[in-house]
Amino acid sequence: MSDVKTTIFYYTNNLVPEGILRETLIRVMREVESRDDLELIVTSHYPVIDDCVDVSDQFQKDENVDRNLASAAVSGPIIKFRVPKRAKFFVVGALPQKLRSIFQQLQFSIGHAHGEHIIMHEHDVLYPDGYCDEMLGALGDKDFAVAENVTMLGYEGFFKIGNFYALSRYVGKKSAWKDFVSRTLAMKTIDRAEPVLKGLIGGLMIRSADNIWTYDSYEAVQNENPVLDVKHGLNACGNIISDEYEDTDDYWGEKEKLLDLIGQEHIEFIQANMRYCFGLSVRD
Repeated sequence: MSDVKTTIFYYTNNLVPEGILRETLIRVMREVESRDDLELIVTSHYPVIDDCVDVSDQFQKDENVDRNLASAAVSGPIIKFRVPKRAKFFVVGALPQKLRSIFQQLQFSIGHAHGEHIIMHEHDVLYPDGYCDEMLGALGDKDFAVAENVTMLGYEGFFKIGNFYALSRYVGKKSAWKDFVSRTLAMKTIDRAEPVLKGLIGGLMIRSADNIWTYDSYEAVQNENPVLDVKHGLNACGNIISDEYEDTDDYWGEKEKLLDLIGQEHIEFIQANMRYCFGLSVRD
């Protein structure tokens, strides 16, 4: 692992349409396979390939696991793609669908990372070609960098939303991630998912008195091509909506080919959810 400079953390609770999970995994595996300076660490609640290492005994079990949500998770190996030699796949077991579970997965990954820098990859986010190099170049000697150019994809099409800094679009020094994750896990209540960057407002609201630290060593990056965040109804913010949708994105193309990854069953689930939560009519 002496050539590894950067580690990609791919974390999933398997609560995502199978088509999206497969697409995002194959994309990141191809990226790691194509170069010697990257390694990949995948943590999942259930196996995503045949050769996952079961580390569930290292995670404290919780009887509060939502069985209804767990029943919707992709629970078996779905990838037949050859595993890159610099990739490790770990199964952490069925953890609660809470922010603390994500941070437990990240803490475990930090302990196995050889890279000096960490890039976050999420199970329902697609990253454009050249993203890793662009973000690492912008990071320089800062603690964190965050991608600001993001496009959302809902069942009605592509849309934009401002001031939303999600964990999935952060890169940073391993030392900074270690600090952030350990301090977050020490909190009694976790109500934020991403490092708060001084001067930037976005992401989850901060509500607790002990969650007040910010980072001022960062770069906000207007990345050339947008990160694509897929809203599929099972994600924490899957009900984000817009007044304006586009059928085509200049980089990602036609919405239909990407909606196939979500699947008709999940689209119908989102539509029903929108009617229930907001009383919205939906466009065919």
